[in-house]
Amino acid sequence: MAVLHPMVMMGCHFQDRPCKPCLCLRGLQERWAGAPFAYCEEPVARSCPHRGWDHGKHLEICKARSDAIDPCPGCGGRHRTMIETLRCEIVHSVRRSFKEDRPGKPIGERLPSSMKASVWRMIRDGVIERDGSRCRLCGKDLANVPSWMTEVHHVRPKSAGGADHPTNLITLCAMCHRRITVDAILASASRSRAASEGFLPQECLEALR
Repeated sequence: MAVLHPMVMMGCHFQDRPCKPCLCLRGLQERWAGAPFAYCEEPVARSCPHRGWDHGKHLEICKARSDAIDPCPGCGGRHRTMIETLRCEIVHSVRRSFKEDRPGKPIGERLPSSMKASVWRMIRDGVIERDGSRCRLCGKDLANVPSWMTEVHHVRPKSAGGADHPTNLITLCAMCHRRITVDAILASASRSRAASEGFLPQECLEALR
């Protein structure tokens, strides 16, 4: 195999945005159906076994990308690249999730890990704003306290199938969150939820049933 030129981001026909950190569009149609995208940046490209340039393949990928992003699932418009489309879809999906009455599918299932963190930050900030920056249990005002004292709690734990969805999330202060977590561990050990239910607001208990 030929040794790669040091400018490894140059000229790969799988790049969503050539010569810059971007999504890898290899297997685009399969990824659009649900498999996660990979993020292509210089350290990854340097050891990628699939790099190459072929004009015919490049045209196929451009067509597949055009079919996938036209129209954008979020705004209904058209973006230049797949990553712009995904970012737009994230924003609109998060906004819609706060208007839904019941949990939907997890947002951003097919996103690369580097983008999933930004999705969680958007949802977390939205939940805190929705709850008026107050702890849903003790009512403590968290607007002017250090950020580490404000936490977002999954009513139904992710280990039990709970989603990163606003209907499954509430704002808690660090003390109440610790209290619930410790009590949930004790309740799980004793095969009983009675103790933990004493600390949860009614709307959370309804979500658990």
